[in-house]
Amino acid sequence: MEWKLDEVVFNKLTNLCGNCDIDLFASKDNQQLEKYYSYTPDPNAVGVDAFAHSGEIFPPFSVISSVLKKIKEEEVKFALLIAPVWKTAWFPQLMHQVACPCYLLPKTEILLPKDPERRHPLTKMKMEAFLIQDHPPHQNASGEQKVLQILTRLLPSLTAHPEIVVNEICKVYPSLIFPHPGECQLYYNCSKTYPPVPSFMEQHMMECKYPDLFSERTLQCENFTDVCCGGRKELKGKCSYRKEKDPSGYCFSESCVRLPDGMIPISMYSYTICLKGRLMAEGSCRLFEEVPYKGKCRDRFEVPITYPGGLLPSCKQKADGIYRFNYIRPVFGRETEDYFRIGHACDAYYRCDSGNITVVRCPPGTVFHSDIGDCKTGNSSLPQSCQLYCNPNQNDDFPGCFPPRIVECYYPSQFSERTKQCENFTEVNCGSRLEVKYQCEYLCGYWHMVCTKLCGGGPNECWNLPNGVWQHPPINRFSKEEYIRCYFNTLMERGLCSVDHVWGTQTYPYNGTCTQKFAIPASDPRGIGLLPDCTGRPDGSYQFITRPCDAYYRCDSGNATAIKCPDHIYFDKNIGRCSSNASCYRV
Repeated sequence: MEWKLDEVVFNKLTNLCGNCDIDLFASKDNQQLEKYYSYTPDPNAVGVDAFAHSGEIFPPFSVISSVLKKIKEEEVKFALLIAPVWKTAWFPQLMHQVACPCYLLPKTEILLPKDPERRHPLTKMKMEAFLIQDHPPHQNASGEQKVLQILTRLLPSLTAHPEIVVNEICKVYPSLIFPHPGECQLYYNCSKTYPPVPSFMEQHMMECKYPDLFSERTLQCENFTDVCCGGRKELKGKCSYRKEKDPSGYCFSESCVRLPDGMIPISMYSYTICLKGRLMAEGSCRLFEEVPYKGKCRDRFEVPITYPGGLLPSCKQKADGIYRFNYIRPVFGRETEDYFRIGHACDAYYRCDSGNITVVRCPPGTVFHSDIGDCKTGNSSLPQSCQLYCNPNQNDDFPGCFPPRIVECYYPSQFSERTKQCENFTEVNCGSRLEVKYQCEYLCGYWHMVCTKLCGGGPNECWNLPNGVWQHPPINRFSKEEYIRCYFNTLMERGLCSVDHVWGTQTYPYNGTCTQKFAIPASDPRGIGLLPDCTGRPDGSYQFITRPCDAYYRCDSGNATAIKCPDHIYFDKNIGRCSSNASCYRV
């Protein structure tokens, strides 16, 4: 029965250990190379004497001992041998002749050519690809070193707990250095001991600095591209290295496993550089100005708008002409320097010509003016807002709020196209530009006020209110003296009503002004009014029940009015007015 190594695995082996010229012990059913020598007569084979040549060898297990003997006798320069890891008489000889155990084969990678779904029946068998040379590096070592190197190669197959064997070896050879049997970045240095063994490590165990690997040839850490790991596991992720983890086992580095080589974006401005699944570097492009795109940091105006952070529009299906950079919708999240997604409407513009685009950056000290279709000095308005404008000499009062050279008037001012500056909103004609009246709809006003929860996405407080002072929706139910001042549905002021020193009492928002509580009807739902109801009472003057004689209220056709007597003069109930001769007493 002819068994064959999976072709994908074979190609990987040749990449790791070198190309072969000829396939030995093959047939027309399981050949891996165009030229092959068969074990038995085969009309398609180059020959039938497989023992006379070197190349890729996947022999019947029964002749492996003869193969090893032939390789030694003929001084074969190079051979890639596929053999099981068995405790047999020929296995120590194999370890003596091997230069590098290139690859430990999973059980599913040996199949029957005529029935690809059928796998090798020896499911517990470990198969490995061994690189054979006529003079392996370890054969130049002394006899004692030779034995030790063979012994350390056998560790993976001899025990499930190699650390026990390592401790025994290090007791006898305290200066020995040899590879870890399982992971290619690990090795043992018998001269190194830990008082307390670090987390995730073992006694005498050392680890190469990421992404280096331990070389069996030089017995030291080398660049991973120069190391043949063989059957040792080759870890690629930075967080797979034990020293990269914190004591709790966490690691915060990016992973390049299964990612292509080159610069890989990980956010709008940050990137990693990957090589063969390894993280080689991390970095960031110039904040707000560049994004990682096609292997390098590129100016955002060179990157299509469909790409995260890109600003370059498309001129397809657009008429020839000059266009302003308007609203930019980021592909994900909000752009940090353009929280409100206004776009670069002031510091650049673009020109479409037969579907081709040309981006023009405004020189310093200039902004785009849509009326002339070019950059020049002086402020200019923006079409989408009456309080926003372009300022070539922008002083960034609100960093991160807007893109370059975009400024917002302070509430409630608006930008005048006539004077080219912010003016009182009552003197500005916004025309088709959006006129904002609510303080929390001013963008930088919202940016700062939302942190104090004064905006919170609520409605315009002055919407549909007459001009004047009105009760503010309280932050808590006890702040009844809090008010807002409205003017043409625009919030002009927010504050607290003061004390009325004439009446000697707190004032509250009522009927468009801050009013002392003796002038607020007792029927007010807030429970703060002390002015009695005159409904059903005859016209005349009446004493306040809850106040001394320095004030009174007058009823006139059912309407009540509070009146304060001048200093040192009191209300005389007999004559119904203030008098210097009146006697003051409480009811």
